[in-house]
Order: sequence, then C-alpha cells, then structure tokens
Amino acid sequence: MSLTSVKMSEEVWLTCATHAFSTETEEIMGLLLGDIQHSKNGSVTALIWGASPQTRSDRRKDRVETNPEQLAAASALTDKMTVTTGRTTRVIGWYHSHPHITVLPSHVNVRTQAMYQLLDSGFIGLIFSCYNEDANKIGKIQVIAFQSSDGKQNSMSRPIPLSPVNKSSIIHIDSSPSSSENLTTRSGYFKGR
Repeated sequence: MSLTSVKMSEEVWLTCATHAFSTETEEIMGLLLGDIQHSKNGSVTALIWGASPQTRSDRRKDRVETNPEQLAAASALTDKMTVTTGRTTRVIGWYHSHPHITVLPSHVNVRTQAMYQLLDSGFIGLIFSCYNEDANKIGKIQVIAFQSSDGKQNSMSRPIPLSPVNKSSIIHIDSSPSSSENLTTRSGYFKGR
C-alpha cells in the first residue's frame, strides 16, 4: 500500500517544528500518531493527529534512533488516545530534523524508512529542514513527507503531498517550492501576531 497524501493537524506541525528548532547542532526525532484512511477512489491518506517527541539515543549528531522503551511508551499512548477519543490511533510514522542541510532524505533515511515499511507499508517519514535562510536572509523551514519507493533499502524515496489542516494566521504554508527543487516540499514561515 502506497500513501497518496498526508494530512496532519496544526498542533502536530507546531510540535514537530518546535522540536526541530530545539537544537541547531544535532538531529532530533519523534514518532507520529494517527491512522490510515482508505477512500473509495483508491487514495490512501495518512492522518496524523499526534506526535511523540523522542529522546536521542545515538551519540552521532547526524543520526537518530529511538529505544524500545520509548517505542513502548508511544504505543501505550496510542492505546490511551484510542480509548479516550474512540478513534483508532497507532504509531504511523516518524519525523526528524535536518538542521542546516537539505530537506531531501539521505541514503540512511531511505534505508530506515524501508525498514519501517517492512513492518507497515503505510508508515510515513517526515523531515523538517531548519536553520536555513532564503536569498533574503529570511529563516525558513521546509518539510517533506516520504516513503521508500518500493520498500527496499537500496531504493529512492518517493515524496508524498503533505498538508496541515486547520490552518491559522500563525502558520502560512507556501505550497509552491522554488523551481530548483524537483520534489514536493512545504515551506512554513513563522510570523508573530
């Protein structure tokens, strides 16, 4: 099952972005909570309504991983959310940051994503590229949603359209990336009120 789109709540967007901006010197990671929606027209959408920021367990600045205890805690959280809301909730993806580098997935990201997809073909990866500036020295954050193209570790990533829901005046989503990018990305510019 390949995902055709990803929708996430504004609160999750802000949680992930805030987590990404929590350190400029190393990558962060977290788990995404929600469910998969199948429509009659054949589209498959990942709906994300929760995030579980994780503590780093890898000493290398450019690598992230979660430990079994944190994964178990996130699973327990999804069980509580399911009971509380009456809506099936599970761990459906992961996110991490790329401080000062491109939003595009590295070969390690694609390999990690492929391993997750072996367990769940609908699993989604998000990358938040932060601490970057445009030509006018305006800070920006770019986000990409991706899956391994065929679930294999040596394959390329496949970008998936991503859209926050319940937009407000705090976040403006620019859905038209620069012409030099050939993958679908979303840029969020943060504005004070």
